[in-house]
Amino acid sequence: MLPSLRWIPLCTGVLSSTALAQQADGSAIGRAVDAATGEPLPGVEVVLDGALQDHATTIDGTFRLRGLALGTHRLELQSPDHQLALVTFEVTGPGELALGEVALEPVAVIVVTPGTFSMLRDRRASQQGLSGAQVKEMSWSEDATRAATRLPGVTASDYSSRFSIRGGEADEVAIILDGMTLAEPFHQRDYQGGLFSVIDVTSIEGVTLNTGGFGAEHGNALSGVYELTSRQGIDQRASSLGLSILFSRAFTEGRFGEAGEYLVTARRSMLDVVYPALGQVEFLPSFEDAYAKAAFDLGPDQTLSVHTLYAGDRAHVSNGGYDDFDLTYRSLYSWLRLRSMWSAKLASDTVLSVTSLGQERSGGYQKYDHSDKGSFEVADQRSFLGLGLEQDWTWVPGRRATVRFGFEGRHERAHYDYHYAQSELRLDADENIYTYDAALDHLLDPTGQRVGAYGSVRLDLWERLYLEPGVRYDFATTTETHLISPRVAAAVPIGDRTILRTAWGIYHQTPALYQLDVAHDATTFAAPEEAWHYVAGLEHQTEFGLSLRAEAYLKQYTANGGYWMNLRDQWEVFPEARNDDVQVVLDGARSRGVELLAIYDIGDQLSFWASYALASAEENVTDIVYDGLLEERTGWLPRNNDQRHTVQLDATWRPTSRLTLNGAWQYYKGWPRTTYTYDLQYLDNGRVHFYPTHAAFKGAGYPPYHRLDLRVSYAFPIGPTTLTPYVYVLNVYNRHNLEKYDLDTSNEDGTPSLDSDGNYVTVRDDTYFLGTVPVVGFDWSF
Repeated sequence: MLPSLRWIPLCTGVLSSTALAQQADGSAIGRAVDAATGEPLPGVEVVLDGALQDHATTIDGTFRLRGLALGTHRLELQSPDHQLALVTFEVTGPGELALGEVALEPVAVIVVTPGTFSMLRDRRASQQGLSGAQVKEMSWSEDATRAATRLPGVTASDYSSRFSIRGGEADEVAIILDGMTLAEPFHQRDYQGGLFSVIDVTSIEGVTLNTGGFGAEHGNALSGVYELTSRQGIDQRASSLGLSILFSRAFTEGRFGEAGEYLVTARRSMLDVVYPALGQVEFLPSFEDAYAKAAFDLGPDQTLSVHTLYAGDRAHVSNGGYDDFDLTYRSLYSWLRLRSMWSAKLASDTVLSVTSLGQERSGGYQKYDHSDKGSFEVADQRSFLGLGLEQDWTWVPGRRATVRFGFEGRHERAHYDYHYAQSELRLDADENIYTYDAALDHLLDPTGQRVGAYGSVRLDLWERLYLEPGVRYDFATTTETHLISPRVAAAVPIGDRTILRTAWGIYHQTPALYQLDVAHDATTFAAPEEAWHYVAGLEHQTEFGLSLRAEAYLKQYTANGGYWMNLRDQWEVFPEARNDDVQVVLDGARSRGVELLAIYDIGDQLSFWASYALASAEENVTDIVYDGLLEERTGWLPRNNDQRHTVQLDATWRPTSRLTLNGAWQYYKGWPRTTYTYDLQYLDNGRVHFYPTHAAFKGAGYPPYHRLDLRVSYAFPIGPTTLTPYVYVLNVYNRHNLEKYDLDTSNEDGTPSLDSDGNYVTVRDDTYFLGTVPVVGFDWSF
């Protein structure tokens, strides 16, 4: 194969090929690529000697020219988003002439939607984000979603890979892998929403996060969209193995046949091995996941890919005979994706999918101690099956307009088999002791359909104003509600290095068929939620490579009915069993803030980024349903993830091509909590019974959180392979960041915590997020 050649647009080069025969009917083959990223460019118009050819470049950017006469030819490649490329070549005889890669220089492509961050892929000038190396270095678990928590506007806990955006809830973020929306994208989701994502970061090539004002193509997401693209354009076989205290994993990719490529990755957690070695046996989680993809060209203008993602989870909870629970989850996603170029101006992307989910939760407790006296048992089995069809179209009628439209349809069914029984001593709001007896038995088989459609047009108005209006329609049979979501975004370049962006839109989210809250006796689905987004941002690229961004936003929830929560522990595995389980009734919510971001990453040895966010997230509480002791507060109160001040600092130094050092510091302040104390009464049998008395609802706040993380890795070449050991030290200076304010009612010897007068003596039993934790592992690539 001839070496690939890159052609400078608007310049002329000459290629010659020697052949033994000197006759007509020659041919040529080449490939159009983006000069900035190296990615193939499909749909590029091919003009040969002034005549437009019938076929544009294929999905992988390839073009072929046949029936070429002897002599010199002039080739033009043109695309709306790139400068014209001219190539002159000479045909001297029969046979196929390899023109190699023809690189088209991108024009100033304007990203209209604000709040867009790109990670892993090379970015154009109008995008901000993180480099590929940083994404892997920034996450102590090397997790595909945990990396997002380092961007402004994103909040999460130490333990969870699940995140929320700009004051919203975590389930308001759509997570998409290769065109497929993942229903349950996290492992161990009963534990603070999810310890890890089900996607191995090794398989990922591109990540884009939309934090607000996103386009009409995305539906059923109130706050944001997180899109992941797996590795593609694979040209040779490569494999790797990895091992750390968190995971063991294997990865391989390569090609098959003349036009096919594959990717396979698999992981297994090591926590069920590491925890017992550290003396932790109360909570033993284990999980595994695997992703496989095969893609092949059906022809010059169509690529078909087959995808399968599997995730399985198990956990056993046991603490000295009081609690005994077993949790099992599984999810399987299979989909076909067909990408077609119908002409140089028309393309489609079709996804046909099957989603299967299952879960089993069983167990209970039997307690008779100073504060808990009773029993609880649960048997919870659920399953879900969904069939989906989505199709997106892109039409480019001219250089100044791009039209996008599409539809989706889903047929779903679920099964709920939920049994719950509880009997324990509680106190009502008048401090009267009573026996709380509750039981639920639900056997439900709901079915439903969802449909959605959208249309949008991106307009280039005199290269001074870029406008993208759009509208979306959604309907679900479970709620029988017709939802119309208009949206519009605009971008105005100010000079060559600055751009102003604004966006407004209405967003809706309907509860999924597998999200029925049967644990709180729900048998029908809640009404769809609604949020209005207002976003404005300013971005500037300095001459020396520093990218600056400032963005302000307002998000108003106009339809939000409320939620259930535990007053003292928001991350309980079985929240329905606790005596602090309350229902919060809302009449709207809002979040607003200003975010500042600076990034320096131009490929030098040193790169860094820094961000600051000033934000407020509030909800209008109209009622709190709770038969216990609580100082109720209503009106505008902070949301659970109200994070007022957030600072993120990150620096990476690569003194050599093999050695990488990374440091990251984060600080935030906020997160409300409800404090409490214990009072006591004596039972008829003479035993003392402590009961919680809660202070003002969300009347206190957590102390400031901050920590410093360091990571170092070094690549050792070993023959044709590379071994890369790494050490990641989390919370280097061992900051005690409060996770849960907690009280105990027992002394160390097990006796009740009382003073000489028989009054309760406070015993703090707080729990904290991770202290100093070293994560050691290695990757072996071959």
